[in-house]
Amino acid sequence: MKLTTKTIISGFLSTSSYAQTTNFSEFFNITTFPNQDYDLASAVIQEAREVAGVDMWPHFMHRCIRSQAYPELSDVSQNDGFIEPASPFKNVFFVGQSHWSAWAIDTGNRELLLIDTLASPEEAEAIILPGLEKHGYTGADIKWVIITHEHFDHYAGTRFLQERFEPFVYASEDAWITMANETIYPPLYHNYSKVRTVSEGETVNFNNFSITFHLTPGHTPGTISFFFPVQDHDAAGTPHLAGIYGGGGIPSTASAKVDQVNSFNRFSNLAREVGADVLLSNHQTQDNSLWHFDLLKYRKCDAGGCNLPNPFVVGTDAYARYLVTMGLCVQLKAARDGQELPGSNATIEARAAEQFDHECEG
Repeated sequence: MKLTTKTIISGFLSTSSYAQTTNFSEFFNITTFPNQDYDLASAVIQEAREVAGVDMWPHFMHRCIRSQAYPELSDVSQNDGFIEPASPFKNVFFVGQSHWSAWAIDTGNRELLLIDTLASPEEAEAIILPGLEKHGYTGADIKWVIITHEHFDHYAGTRFLQERFEPFVYASEDAWITMANETIYPPLYHNYSKVRTVSEGETVNFNNFSITFHLTPGHTPGTISFFFPVQDHDAAGTPHLAGIYGGGGIPSTASAKVDQVNSFNRFSNLAREVGADVLLSNHQTQDNSLWHFDLLKYRKCDAGGCNLPNPFVVGTDAYARYLVTMGLCVQLKAARDGQELPGSNATIEARAAEQFDHECEG
């Protein structure tokens, strides 16, 4: 084809016309922090990066960077979606969806403990129950429910399960007060005899399966966190201790941020004391469970070992550092927002140096 001035101009006009169809109103805007304390933010992000190290880098990037500087991308990473039920440990089953997680634990005698109930009765019926069936259980096997905190995406399926299967339901007092007065799918409370309230340091036995609860306010006033034993799928059934921190999202007010920083740090210390080495969460973006599930599909174990490590097993030091990193990300958000957190910002470097022995990268 012979190029002429006419064809070149014609092509340019058609390309320009095509480019003009881009709808920039659908683009997300650049996130700015006009009130930030830049020097403090710089110090905090440096400390968070060093505490996270290489192994906890993805979690640092999610909570300190992506969810703060690119919140729209963070939201997209947890769109509603179906996830194949999975079992990262013996008798531990993922029965949630892409946006929020639910975990079931066989405590023995095929009696299940369910952690969180998703965001609606429909999700409980269409996601949790089929997920349990995939692993050979039914809803009637759910004997106990734990609600990690009082946001609807973690409790809204509870009433459906209560009315259908009558499990005991455990939550903190603050969570119960809020949920009982909600208008969006409130769980049965006042006339439900199987309501249970947990307190700080309380150990509850579910069959021979024990969980010790800790109050970790911040994300919400009623957030609870806990540790529980698990066994790997390797030939030896290697024992580990899993931790679930009940609410990782950063709250808006300065006082709630202070609570959350303190809760993260306290739970980190507890994790070191008890030797927790498995990172689980109630959102897949906080434990990378979706990526881990895909890895585990290709994990083969025999008497000689496994071809891949279990990615949920991070080690006690890493799990403790993960929690402090999350607390530092909260402090970073406060610095970006120009919020002063009394009693926390001034001690960032001292606290991290006191609690952690890690190599700083060059």
